[in-house]
Parts: sequence; structure tokens; C-alpha cells
Amino acid sequence: MQTISNTTVCEQQDRVANMHTGYSQQLEVYAQQGITNKDPRKATVEDLRDLILKRFYTPDDYLLIGIDANESSQKSKNLQFLTC
Repeated sequence: MQTISNTTVCEQQDRVANMHTGYSQQLEVYAQQGITNKDPRKATVEDLRDLILKRFYTPDDYLLIGIDANESSQKSKNLQFLTC
């Protein structure tokens, strides 16, 4: 069995309001890499989905995901892939 623990950054309306938020810190990391049009919330979910599909998607795999998504997986279009 594999375990993944993840935290999704909170949505932030003003992208430059506070450099102490996880959202703004992720934007800074992207900017240092020359990436200026990436949404940290969407990127986290996309990266998690890709990791699951590439490394854990077989009938014999057991995967436990712990996630603080800062939103309901039933209501979020971003997190629908986590619900069965």
C-alpha cells in the first residue's frame, strides 16, 4: 500500500496580496522557473492526478490519499477525479 499526503493551497483573489500565503509562494516558485500563467490550485490537482495515473493505476495497487483540499471533493470540478 502506498500513501500520499497533500495540501492544496487556498484560493486567493489578489495574486500579489500577501507573499506569506502558500498560493503566493507557489506563484513565486513558478515565476523563478519562468512560468507566469500557472494556477497553483489547478496545478496541484493536475500533478496529483498525473502521479496517480502514472504510478498507481492498476487493479493490484492500494493507495491511501490524505488531502486537505480546502474545498469539498463532491462540489469541486477540480477534485471530481477523487470521488467514486
